[in-house]
Amino acid sequence: MAAATTDGNISTQNSNGEKMVKEGAKDYLTGLSYTKLFEYDSIEIDLAPEKKGIFNTYQEYFVKSKRLASCVERRYTDFVSFHEILIATYPYRLVPKLPPKKMMGVDVKFIEERRRALRRWLTLVSQHPVLSEDPTTRFFLTFTGPKVHSKILEVYKRMPDEFTTSFDASKSKELVESVSPSLIASSRSQIQVIFAGVSQLRTVAERIAQRSQDYALDVAEIGIQMLKMANDPQSASEWAASGSNVWEETKVGFKAIANDFSDLYTQANNQAMVQQEEVCEKLNLLLDLLTAHQMLCERHEKGVAQDHQRALDKMLAFKKAKIQKSISGSEGETLDQLEARMMEQESVIADIEMRSAYSLHCMKLETQLVHTYLGIVTEIMSSLISVQVIGHNGKSLEDDADQIF
Repeated sequence: MAAATTDGNISTQNSNGEKMVKEGAKDYLTGLSYTKLFEYDSIEIDLAPEKKGIFNTYQEYFVKSKRLASCVERRYTDFVSFHEILIATYPYRLVPKLPPKKMMGVDVKFIEERRRALRRWLTLVSQHPVLSEDPTTRFFLTFTGPKVHSKILEVYKRMPDEFTTSFDASKSKELVESVSPSLIASSRSQIQVIFAGVSQLRTVAERIAQRSQDYALDVAEIGIQMLKMANDPQSASEWAASGSNVWEETKVGFKAIANDFSDLYTQANNQAMVQQEEVCEKLNLLLDLLTAHQMLCERHEKGVAQDHQRALDKMLAFKKAKIQKSISGSEGETLDQLEARMMEQESVIADIEMRSAYSLHCMKLETQLVHTYLGIVTEIMSSLISVQVIGHNGKSLEDDADQIF
């Protein structure tokens, strides 16, 4: 797996563990598959016991990284500070959007949904070929001291952004010479179509998972009611049953059948959980990634592109002013002064042009990363089919786990 060095270059480890620095980031996706991405690190986030603050209670999370063999406690505000650093340092990378903060009406459902969303967010960061190797990421996953949200800002907020230190920055124009606006628009349009399709798949998958959960609860309720009747201590009177033992025999049968319904509930509930984790959550992770790509494109257009255009407009205004003053001979700012200002602005434009080119180069790499992740869709749908087939055949999910995973 490639890693970002402190100077913004990309490095890898050879078989002897010696570090080799590549010429820029253009090669780090070579041979990369979604399987390798998921193998690189596995993130688990579990709820920690609530803690009391000055005015109210707050939720903490146990955050575990398999790659770093670490387990730390984090608050939502820690994630916010980490996100702030990442977006400032890597404005041209796929930095996912954090789940929103909710001040009022926090319930069990919201807490669980946010836990899952934070796990997806940190998974995408920890699997990213560049973000995963940033020192901020290692700090977030391993630091065990107090006040993480303020400490991470204190240590890393003054770090320069990736463009300032990247080896590729000086040659970014060369790297995007063959990129045309129509090519970018076509790629973005394709990803929007994919986003719409995956969104619909997620909606349907969630309905299937909900039906499985409802079915599990229904069969559990049937078992509960049968046990209640089976455990009824009253015997039928002679007047009511006229010597018949049908009801007593039926109650014995209810106990046996209730056990069958209990087993059925366990199987159906497991099926619902597998559908949620292996289908819905992975589709949600892919949607988070596609949303991050959309936000990246918007940052490129609204940020760097607009700065570039403003600089060009200012340069054109300076040239017009120079021509007008040379014609009119008016006093005020001299032509030499205007020339000096134009030269200064030209260096700014060169920087902005290189930054814009670098942003475009990164967007190409991040788009390739998105396409690498798209390979997981087939696996997700295969998992859904396997779970449904196993469920309809009445088999145990544990017996057929290999088919699903």
